[in-house]
Amino acid sequence: MLVEVGPAVACDLVWRARTTLPTIDNLRILQPLLERLELDVERYTACDDRLMELEESEGNWQAAIGNLAAENAENETVADLSRMFRDHVRPLERAHKTRKKHSTSWNSVVTWAVARSALQKILPMSDSTLEALLWDALSLGASLPVLKGLINSIKARHRRHQLVPPLAGNGDYRRVTKILSRFQGTQHRHVFPIHRDVVVALLRLPLPDHEQCAGPASGCRPCTVFLHRWRDVLCGAVHTIGCMRPDEGARSQVCDWWKDYDVAAGYDQFVGSAALNISRQKNDAVRRGHQKRFGRSKDPELDLVDQMSQFHLAIGLLPSPQCSKKSNPNRQCLDCPPLFPLSHSNRRDFIFHRAPSSNAVADMIVRGLQHIGLDTTLFSAVCARRGGLSTAIEAGVPEVILWMQSGHAQEVAARRYVQLRSPNLLYSTWEAFNL
Repeated sequence: MLVEVGPAVACDLVWRARTTLPTIDNLRILQPLLERLELDVERYTACDDRLMELEESEGNWQAAIGNLAAENAENETVADLSRMFRDHVRPLERAHKTRKKHSTSWNSVVTWAVARSALQKILPMSDSTLEALLWDALSLGASLPVLKGLINSIKARHRRHQLVPPLAGNGDYRRVTKILSRFQGTQHRHVFPIHRDVVVALLRLPLPDHEQCAGPASGCRPCTVFLHRWRDVLCGAVHTIGCMRPDEGARSQVCDWWKDYDVAAGYDQFVGSAALNISRQKNDAVRRGHQKRFGRSKDPELDLVDQMSQFHLAIGLLPSPQCSKKSNPNRQCLDCPPLFPLSHSNRRDFIFHRAPSSNAVADMIVRGLQHIGLDTTLFSAVCARRGGLSTAIEAGVPEVILWMQSGHAQEVAARRYVQLRSPNLLYSTWEAFNL
């Protein structure tokens, strides 16, 4: 490696942390080597893992397109317009997270090629070169996801530059990945679902006595420690009944929690219920979104909707008067705080101006289980979605209705034509918890 890049360049190499294969982070530093080998520097070093302007628009793509068009108004030839499409639209064939993974894997491929004096052989790459790469990766202990990431990044780079990729034959990719999975597959870590009894325990978390509160006994707010615990248990309950992924909760804002949503349509039997607007989810490539339903409980102590209202009131979490989320449900509101706000490091205040990450929401869910005394060794954030689906299936909720609550990827084509005349069935998942 050092001989190939030369001593001057070797001193400035930056290595990525936490990668199985040695991986150079700053590929641009290899430009002298690539030029010496008469290779296309841009093809080898171009990075496409940045967030595109159309992705940053969060659904407001018309304005984003207008701004990009205005900036390039002078370049209106067919070639210029084609370039704009390639630069801003074509990269969206892969999700941003996918592009980031491919970028890391491609850097590993280039690093391997430098070490093996094989830079000329990776664009385009033959099947034999890919096999050599995979063997070296296996020798270094690469897992099946890492190996698949290498293959996928190579194929993506070839598609981008209109080259014939390795494993281009019919069924070749499937055969190779199946071979790798035969001896590399491992059993997944077993985790328990958050079942109904756990949700009941979360919702029955008692309020502290007034003597424990920071304020006066008369009309005092719950103590700040309890408010953070309350946030955690409500986060777990909402994610379980809503069959949600942590990233859905991370993107949810207080203006996405629509109290008495179905009452506005004339369904008075749903007074005290709520809908949670999900503008975008993992499998929703076309951003259709959906609204999860949460009903009013028979037992006041288990009324999730009422507890959410009380919690938001206790911490002063209210939608902005300027919010237009209901008329533009697909857009991120710039004025409203997150539905489950982060905690300050002192655990006394909440952070309203910054949305939590998916990992932060996952931590809230697991902490909520700790607050009710559970050993969380075999629990993780996925337990919420798994628990909601399992509880509803066991209660006999029809699968098509369950998919509409969870936003799951099954029966996608059929669900595009489903328009229920009444929201009664949409509350089936909530009713399965018998609260």
